[in-house]
Amino acid sequence: MHRLLTLTLLPLTLLAACQSAPTTRDNPTPADATPPPPPTPTLGDLRVTLDGAPLPVQSALVTHSGTSARTLLLSTRDIPCEEARESSRAVHEGERVLELRFTPHLQPDGSSRWTLVDLNLDGTRTPERGADLARLTLQQLPADAPTPFAFDQEVVLPANDFFGHPEVRLDLRGGGVARGCGQRAGTFDAPPTSQEQVTLTVAGQRIPIQGAALIGLDTTPRLLLSTTPLTCDGGDNADLTLELHLQPEEGQRAVRARGDLLASQHSTAIPEASLRLNDTSTAVTLQGAFTLGDLPVQLQGAITPL
Repeated sequence: MHRLLTLTLLPLTLLAACQSAPTTRDNPTPADATPPPPPTPTLGDLRVTLDGAPLPVQSALVTHSGTSARTLLLSTRDIPCEEARESSRAVHEGERVLELRFTPHLQPDGSSRWTLVDLNLDGTRTPERGADLARLTLQQLPADAPTPFAFDQEVVLPANDFFGHPEVRLDLRGGGVARGCGQRAGTFDAPPTSQEQVTLTVAGQRIPIQGAALIGLDTTPRLLLSTTPLTCDGGDNADLTLELHLQPEEGQRAVRARGDLLASQHSTAIPEASLRLNDTSTAVTLQGAFTLGDLPVQLQGAITPL
């Protein structure tokens, strides 16, 4: 049974409290420890074949789009990071490109399962939906750091009649360390609006909110909370976006969730919450708990939406 989620629109009240955690010489902080040196980028023993013919990979790079997801790019050309970070990179004549997108799906115990969610060859060839890609892995590291990857799987790319492509078999073995190239250009147009007065936890993990917006006020009023900046039109590229419908139906309030931290999109309903809508209010206060599939969610605090 879902626990009650209460949303009330009230004037913003800011409270701040600071307390320093005690430290001792016998219990050093993590900052005192020397971090291990990053691995050296290398193609290692990577072996890629396409229908039995070797695919001569010359570069392996990792980028991100402002979320926790990582895209591993393998190319038959030597691609610099500046090119890999372009928002829309043109493929060179004769180049073959393999892109693999990994996301850290949250588990009920608060851990993350680093999962391959998308693979494409030359931008148009993808496996069948639901294909098992578990033996294609990427180590979770900052996207500007060299990132180890490992492969041990054959992937069937089905025929694509629209593009005139026959079925092919892509075999990926071995691994290496990809160059970390950081964030791709043109990811976000809106500035972040950190919501430090609200606490959102999913499966016990604190999720920072960087964007909030009230949308659809003339039709279906909804409150959006997102880990990335939002415009009044909303946003899709995020670790997590929560959409809370402000008008309940038959005693239930619709809640939708999407993002890179979730294994799938969620659409659920929670018991009707107490709600007052006041156009002169400058903040929304939230307090309550519910679940998204098997992930417990808690919300508490105040937000200042667009």
